[in-house]
Formats: sequence, C-alpha cells, structure tokens
Amino acid sequence: MAIEEAEISSDGLVLNDKPAYMFFEGIKKLITISNPTDINMDSLPPVSGTELTYSEYLVKNKNQMKNLVQGKAVKLKYID
Repeated sequence: MAIEEAEISSDGLVLNDKPAYMFFEGIKKLITISNPTDINMDSLPPVSGTELTYSEYLVKNKNQMKNLVQGKAVKLKYID
C-alpha cells in the first residue's frame, strides 16, 4: 500500500517549482501501532484496520536516500 501511495502522490508533485518524486524505500522506525480495539496488540501482527504511526523525511536526491536507507549520516528534512 505504501508503494502505491508514493506513486500516486508523485503524480504532479512539485517542490520549489521543480518536478519531484516520492519513493517508498521501507519503514525505518514505527512510532506507534494501534490495532482495532478487539485485537490484542501483543499477540497478533498488524492486520487490516491497524493504524501505524511513522515519520517521513525529505532528502535532496537518490544518493542521499540510499545513504539514509543504509543508516549512514545524511542531511534531511523531517516532515511533520
């Protein structure tokens, strides 16, 4: 789902008056996991209806994205 959302969000995306692209490279850190109320969060993995909270970052180029994914130091902008 995240891959498809990134592709859809990239359609017509502009940043600082320049065409931009959104990529999904994985989830680095989950902040919270909220399962539906009738599911025990500790005994089951996320299911349909589970809400995941995560952070999004903006990097300047694909090389910086690669470095971020590999856990290397990179200058980025936190998107809140």
